[in-house]
Amino acid sequence: MIEQLFLTLLTLSATTSAVILLLGLASGLFNKNYAAKWKYWLWLALAARLFLPFNITLPTAPVEVRIPNAPMREIINIAPALPPAAANEIPEIATQAAQASPITLLNVLMLLWLAGALAFLAYHMIGYFIFRKNALRWSKVPADGRIAATLAKVAHDLGIKNEITILTSAKISSPLMTGFAKPLLLLPHEDYSATDLKFILHHELTHFKRHDIWYKLFMLIVNAVHWFNPCAYLMFREASADLELSCDDNVTHGLTASERRDYSEIILASITRQRAYQTPLSTYFYGGAKTMKNRFKNILNPNKKKNGVSVFLAMILCVVVASGFIACSTIVPTQSAGSAGHTQQLYAYKDTPLGDATKVRAIAEITKSAADYDIQEITFETTNHPYGVTITYKVPDRNVYNEHRSATQQLDYAIAAQLFVLIPDAEFVWLCYSDAYQENFDYTYLTEPDLIGYEPRYTAELLRNAAQSPSGFDTFYETVLSISAETETEIVSAGQTKGDKILAAIGPDKEIVANSGLNVTLEPTAANQAKMARYGLVDNEADIAKSREGATLEFQTYSVSDFAGENWEGYLFVFAESDLVGYRKLPNDSETLTVFRGLSE
Repeated sequence: MIEQLFLTLLTLSATTSAVILLLGLASGLFNKNYAAKWKYWLWLALAARLFLPFNITLPTAPVEVRIPNAPMREIINIAPALPPAAANEIPEIATQAAQASPITLLNVLMLLWLAGALAFLAYHMIGYFIFRKNALRWSKVPADGRIAATLAKVAHDLGIKNEITILTSAKISSPLMTGFAKPLLLLPHEDYSATDLKFILHHELTHFKRHDIWYKLFMLIVNAVHWFNPCAYLMFREASADLELSCDDNVTHGLTASERRDYSEIILASITRQRAYQTPLSTYFYGGAKTMKNRFKNILNPNKKKNGVSVFLAMILCVVVASGFIACSTIVPTQSAGSAGHTQQLYAYKDTPLGDATKVRAIAEITKSAADYDIQEITFETTNHPYGVTITYKVPDRNVYNEHRSATQQLDYAIAAQLFVLIPDAEFVWLCYSDAYQENFDYTYLTEPDLIGYEPRYTAELLRNAAQSPSGFDTFYETVLSISAETETEIVSAGQTKGDKILAAIGPDKEIVANSGLNVTLEPTAANQAKMARYGLVDNEADIAKSREGATLEFQTYSVSDFAGENWEGYLFVFAESDLVGYRKLPNDSETLTVFRGLSE
């Protein structure tokens, strides 16, 4: 569960980055044509998308990033030179280490991510508290009564009823507001004209009314979660700049050109006083030369801008669509089957607790079937008996799967046997198979008694000894390999020639469900050719007797359906060995019996 959330986070970070870059590159054009409030809300929507740990991907994502998830000792193998006596102790130490809980590459990445996120937050939160402490230490209540009176008037005009503390502090260089539970408005000095004071307080109280400090806190948290992504820093910087632009729009709404110039001069005057550290968790009045230039252009341009609803919705749609094109998953690099390393790799997961998603997924990756289906999902039942694990595999082609259903079931038994040995709490193993439409169309459900009943070579004694010692596991694994090898040989030798030719006839949008059981064989004679022509199975001009001499004609009926399982049809196929000689659709049971009677006469 935790691992899947982390993979989802990586996917969201990658897909949303494309939209962040697009919006960042189009920032100048956007600011020229649309009000800053639309970008203000767009950044918030993008941040919310990055923060919410869910993703909607296409059934088969065009881009899939596979992260190796083997135990770290198999990725990094450092063997320094040791004295002979010490070297003799290595196998025992390695065995003990193998039985310990393995640390996978995904575990390491998650720990690095968590450490980075906590360090990022700690840096900014500590900086915030130090800044606030220093500012308060050198602060005082303004002696000029105009400041409190102007604050009360502006707050009343804006409909703000909260009590706001206002102080002057020598430790700040421009007006700002900070504080979450108790808002605090700080001024660097009291030497302001009435007009300057009105504009400054109007600006800061507008930030307060819109909850901009909370806005910036949320953006900072999202930046912390995605600290490894440069686009997250770009988003925070651009969002902070657009926050100021949109605040300026609110303050200057309805002002004359002269008043707009006065407001710009107040902002310009604060530039020369920028020297101290400004915490991101405040509404600091200055954001750099580029921000200042954009702000002046925005303030001094009184032209009405376009409604940005359509652009806002288009960008949100881009985020949703982009998220469907990339998926992250894990893969456990394995050694060749049957090698001692492979056995040790599995035995390292002995006594894995049911519900440990990382280890169970690692086991499942190692024990994947010969068809090498990717794992779509792993879920657990740990609340009520029977306890167990459900693994869902992604099947790219249901027709190929159906061709080898019995062989796949044997491999399911091998997978279940290994899971029962390595996860002692598992009372059942449920292996499901899902198609490209994420529909579960087949499954194998096994308990340990079921497994022993279905495949006698998996005895209770074999399973019990496998969990007790490395040598017992070696014996067990040799049995697994021998049964799996037989099954893989069956899959390879069976081929797909008949199935391919049937699909070519009925179309790739359908699947072969089952052989219906009505079968008959005939010799390739002229008389039988006439029967086949009568029922539309071959052309009258075909010379079956000559072209198929020595072969046996097999007439087989199959049930065929679409992938939704809604439209079922019967087909009759005629094979000469592996060659498809002819076929026809059977509209109903009556027609099927008529055809078979005619062929059998």
